[in-house]
Amino acid sequence: MCLNLRLVKLLKTLVINNKHHVLKGAVKPLFFYPYETKFDTLFTMLNGIRIIEIEGLGPTPFAGMLFSDLGAEVTVIHRKEKSDFSNHKNILDRGKRSIELNLKDPDDLVVAKKLIIRSDAVIEGFRPGVMEKLGLGPNEFSENPSLVFGRMTGWGQDGPKSKQAGHDLNYIGLSGALWFASHPNTPPFTPPALVGDVGGGALYLVIGVLSAILNAKESGKGSGVDAAIIDGSAHMMNLFMSLQNTGMLSEERGKSLLDGPPWSRCYRTLDDLWISVQCLEPKFYSEFLEVMGLSNHSKFKNQLNKENWKEMTEILEDHFLK
Repeated sequence: MCLNLRLVKLLKTLVINNKHHVLKGAVKPLFFYPYETKFDTLFTMLNGIRIIEIEGLGPTPFAGMLFSDLGAEVTVIHRKEKSDFSNHKNILDRGKRSIELNLKDPDDLVVAKKLIIRSDAVIEGFRPGVMEKLGLGPNEFSENPSLVFGRMTGWGQDGPKSKQAGHDLNYIGLSGALWFASHPNTPPFTPPALVGDVGGGALYLVIGVLSAILNAKESGKGSGVDAAIIDGSAHMMNLFMSLQNTGMLSEERGKSLLDGPPWSRCYRTLDDLWISVQCLEPKFYSEFLEVMGLSNHSKFKNQLNKENWKEMTEILEDHFLK
């Protein structure tokens, strides 16, 4: 595992001093709030917003969890029939209400429709056309014209791959986000589920649905939100791609400013742990060299000289193992 001492100390402080952050063993995200706000009221910002979540895997329940963390009333329609992936102690269900329905049963379908009609938004992660086939498509809810329909997909609602199955690595592999993961001559691999399912999927779904709810409050008209992981993960690359006009972005892995130069990577330590190093700005780079005893080493004089990066990395690898 990567060792980041500041993060470890922060998490310990949160768990020990701020127990309200901890719910079923998980640390909730931090948000800006007024200084006078009581801690117990931090996560009620979406109070009064009703979300219906259709049970699924991955990004959709994560999005539902985030809505719940922010104070929305989230009700999950769980399947009556259980599968190998069913999890009755799922941390993603924290703070949510739950009802078990068989959406292929006419009576249960009526219940589902009633729940959705009285809500601000519904979120689902089926492949395109499945909700319509169940009788739960957007056109079924004319009684609630302000309803927001949030749809979590991998490939989008249309296009050549829209009907195909896929998973996190498949989506970010084609969006380009996977390419810059890991070091040269090693298989690209990202932290499981973070870049695609969570970053490019769930968070974009939440942003889209919240934007649509705000619009519905003003216009009285709901809308459909298609959060496709391939689109979201590609959009996330814009910060990295902004380097292309500076000459600091290369299609070759390990040659760009942020994807693995010697001063932006992890190193194995003597006690067989890992330490993260990232000192981008010159003043921090200088401090790093001073701590490592390398201030006068000729190879480290020019931080941005790519010709020396391989040898600089080898020197630092050796230093951290001593």
